[in-house]
Amino acid sequence: MLLVQPSEIFVAGDGKASYQLLDVRAPIEVERGALPNSVFEPILTNEERHEVGLCYRHKGQQAAIELGYELTTPYLPERIAAWRKACETAPSAVMCWRGGLRSKLTCEFIARGDVPRVAGGYKALRNYLLSQLEPRLKTKQVSVLTGLTGSGKTNLLRELRGQSSQLDILDLEAEAHHRGSAFGKLDAQPSQASFENSIAVQILLSGQNRLIIEDESRGIGRLRLPGALYKAMSFAPLIRLEASLKERMNHIFDEYVRSSTESRGQVKTQQHLESGILKLYQRLGWKTVKLCLESLEEARQSGKWLEPSAHYVWIAILLNEYYDPLYQKAMKQNDRPVLFSGTYQQCLEYLAGSN
Repeated sequence: MLLVQPSEIFVAGDGKASYQLLDVRAPIEVERGALPNSVFEPILTNEERHEVGLCYRHKGQQAAIELGYELTTPYLPERIAAWRKACETAPSAVMCWRGGLRSKLTCEFIARGDVPRVAGGYKALRNYLLSQLEPRLKTKQVSVLTGLTGSGKTNLLRELRGQSSQLDILDLEAEAHHRGSAFGKLDAQPSQASFENSIAVQILLSGQNRLIIEDESRGIGRLRLPGALYKAMSFAPLIRLEASLKERMNHIFDEYVRSSTESRGQVKTQQHLESGILKLYQRLGWKTVKLCLESLEEARQSGKWLEPSAHYVWIAILLNEYYDPLYQKAMKQNDRPVLFSGTYQQCLEYLAGSN
């Protein structure tokens, strides 16, 4: 039976993985840690895995194997069909937790001589990726895009990604499903392991020497940046994006009011914003929080909810009294060289032209 090593799947600088991963772990295992470029088709459901595990502990491997066959026999034809279909779409390698019995049996059921299993399984792949992150970062010219909250950093990076194929852009907020603020949650965040895996794969596979990352704190929501990445960012030079207060307020409005209202409605958007403001109670005090909440309610009652100016009061308070002082403090604590400062268009032109 063919085996493929982690280093053969994610080859540094190749741009994409050499194999699609056919992940046959149970859903609960995938939730704890997934890998990019994977198709999830479990050999055992969560319940089946639990029963087989208990049997293994009390009666040994052979009894567990027999129970596994007994539990899965009614569903085996459709599972085999799903595995074979997945392997037809791209060169595939079968992965379970440790590269043991589950992936071995899956390969036997697939019955194709060109489908290997991953040596050491998910655990070996994850260990390989994390071990390669720091040395890979050392081969790259890392720059950090910084700027006050609302200056448009995320938008600039996304536009830059579409303009330049010579730069590698790492969008940490997209990876974390979080905007990195009190209002930040976009969708359910991935697990810490899945977050780390995705970042490591992107950095390892990228063939570009320049890596541009938006300035972030160590934590984004409940997730933490990998230590090697945070260290690289802490010493990387800065590109500073400058914007007026009005421009920043308009960006905040577009991100947190207009876009949210269009996707989930005014009521849920207001509830989400109120919840975010209340989280800042200990830092701002009740008087300031109350003023922000009243301003938000006034925007609703005015009938001008989708007009930026209706939200300027509470947005300006949060920027001036919370986010800007926080940013200034962080800049003083970590004195990094500034390569360039400019407006949105100036920074875009600088980065696109500095390949």
